[in-house]
Amino acid sequence: MLKTYFIAKCTGNSAEVLSRVEHILLILSEQNASRWPDTMAWQNLLPVWFTERFAPEMTHEQALEWLKEWRSMSSEDKALAEQQKGWDLFNWLGWFHPDKRFWSLGSASIKDANVIEVTLLTAEDIFPSGAIQWLFIACGAISFAKTRSE
Repeated sequence: MLKTYFIAKCTGNSAEVLSRVEHILLILSEQNASRWPDTMAWQNLLPVWFTERFAPEMTHEQALEWLKEWRSMSSEDKALAEQQKGWDLFNWLGWFHPDKRFWSLGSASIKDANVIEVTLLTAEDIFPSGAIQWLFIACGAISFAKTRSE
């Protein structure tokens, strides 16, 4: 396993952010992969302060239109558009399904009131990390960035 290190920057509330992240991860880890809840059940399992941060789910037609526009963009514009679009609950949860997760949490510790150090354990140096990044942001961090791997 590789260790990939991240820094979550906060605004003096790193203890609260980490507490919220741990609470959400605990809820996720308590779910059985073979009986993974549907989106409506997740609405009841996750705290309202968290579910309110998700973008509304798009209709099929909206998703097709967004994809059409996205495909016509440059790589830089695609990344910006994805960030601005935000996560909807269904797509975000997919990255946390036990059979689909590309990482596990090695450790998370408060360096000071503004910084949380996070270590993720991964099989490869490059892996999808957008969902864990969004988790920290949704829980109150202002940024979440990779610092190094070993």
